This record gives sequence, structure tokens and C-alpha cells, in this order.
Amino acid sequence: MNKRNKAKEIITRLLSFSPPLLHSLRFTRRFIWLATAVRRYESRLPFKGIIGENRGFYRYDLSNKTIYSIKSLYKKQAKTPTALTIGPENIDAFQEIFSKLENPVIDYLGKEVKLDGINFFIRSGLDSLTQKGFSTNWHTDNVGVRLKVFLCFDGDGTQPTIIIPPKKNIPSLQYLAYVYFLEVLRWLNIQNKIPLKNELFLNHRTGTVFVLDTNVLHRGSWVNSTETRHLLQFEFSNPDKHELMKGILEGPIGTKNTNSFSFHKSLSKLNCFYKFIDNKRSYKQGLYINYRNNDSK
Repeated sequence: MNKRNKAKEIITRLLSFSPPLLHSLRFTRRFIWLATAVRRYESRLPFKGIIGENRGFYRYDLSNKTIYSIKSLYKKQAKTPTALTIGPENIDAFQEIFSKLENPVIDYLGKEVKLDGINFFIRSGLDSLTQKGFSTNWHTDNVGVRLKVFLCFDGDGTQPTIIIPPKKNIPSLQYLAYVYFLEVLRWLNIQNKIPLKNELFLNHRTGTVFVLDTNVLHRGSWVNSTETRHLLQFEFSNPDKHELMKGILEGPIGTKNTNSFSFHKSLSKLNCFYKFIDNKRSYKQGLYINYRNNDSK
């Protein structure tokens, strides 16, 4: 064993006695890569449309008919442990959802953007007391620019997402330093839920849809709620960036097992939805098309 490898082994052993310090160092490495190579790539994105004008977020509302369809989809999915399966009975709901998403998402991320996945995200006020409450601290999702869509099909607004939009869509170095300081506290197991200047509250109520660039500083707020919040989430990013991040940044980006899904072939005729499907991640199985990462085939 050479001196370099021996020193690396010693450092790794020392850090193993302090998991928070190890996590914070890994986060720092990730953050530096995002602030350099990934940031240079993302500087070429258009950042136009309503999401760009709002500096990273957008809200719209859905009809009661669509909300009923999503609730039915959730009830059906709750009965089986398999990946989310979208049937022909949901086509009208997805028509409304994606017809309102199509232009804003493309205007912001460009024509190469693809859908990474869809998943249900359920939280209660009690979750803030468990490991799930980690996201109630200030953070970004550490994947660079990525749009996450929060469709609330059951919620009363008492579990909002709080955001601090930057002054520019490509954040300044000052904003990045601010984000780093706040987030490294989280990895050191230091609570950072303090109120900050210029906070905006995205109140998730039944029928609302919020589109958020998770590169914006944000946190969840559940402590004032005893209710359970039900969201259907969609994630969008550029597949080219997945290659840039491979081997250096592990998740949460791209199609993972947690947000894999299947959809009936009839939805392939829905252009506002199907244009976001990455053919490299999809394969047919009977009447359905499975959307997976390569490892889950």
C-alpha cells in the first residue's frame, strides 16, 4: 500500500467515528462540483417563461374532475406494492396536468428536458419528529437545476414548502455561499429552521400544483399541522446532465426505482405528456410502457 492510499485509509477511519462530519465533507465535495462544472452546463439553459420570471417557481390549479382521478389512482396504487401504474381512465387528468406544464417546463429547461419520474409523496405533521423531518431544514436538493412538480390532491395548506428565490436564475456566488452555510449545518446535525428574509410560502391545498426548481433554497414546514398531506410528484431534468453527474453525484436525479412508473399505451397519443418520455428509459410490456432506469429492467 502506497503512502497516499494509507493516508486515505487513516482519514476514512477517523471520519467513521463522526458520521455528521463525514456527511458534511461529502456534501462539500458535491456542492463544489455543482457550483463549477454543473453550473457551467446549466448556464446555457433558457430560464424563460413564467418559471423564469418568478425565479424558479410557478403555481396553477386543477379541476375537481382531475383531482378525483388522481385520488382514485392513489387508492388503486395503495392496494399493490408494484410501481405506479397509470391507466387509460387517467388520460383526461394527465391531459389537463401536462397541458398546463408543457410550455412552462420547456421554456425554463429547454426542448431536451425529459420526465425523470412520478411518485406519490405522503407526509403527516408527526413526520417532522423523525428522520423524514430532515427536509424541514433549509436546503437545496443538490442536483443543480431540476424541476419538481407538487400536485396536491389532499391538503389544507398547513404543510407548506417555504422558499427563498434567488435574484438570478443562475445564482450568484454570494447566494451559493449563503446556501452552503445553511445546508452544511443540516449535514452536521445542527437544526437550521430559522425564519429568513424574503421567505415565500407555497401552500399545498387540494387542487393546487406548484412547480419548483429544487436548486432554489427551500424547506418543508409540517410542525403546525396534525393533518396528512397527499402529493403526486413529477420530476423533470435534462438527460445530458445525468451523464455529467454520473459517478460523482449519486441521486436524487434521473429515473430511480422510487419514481419508476408504467403507463397505458393510450397515453402515448397524448403529445403534451409523451414528448417528455425518454425512449432510452422506456420499454413496452403488453398494453403498458414501463419507465425505468437501466438497472431496473
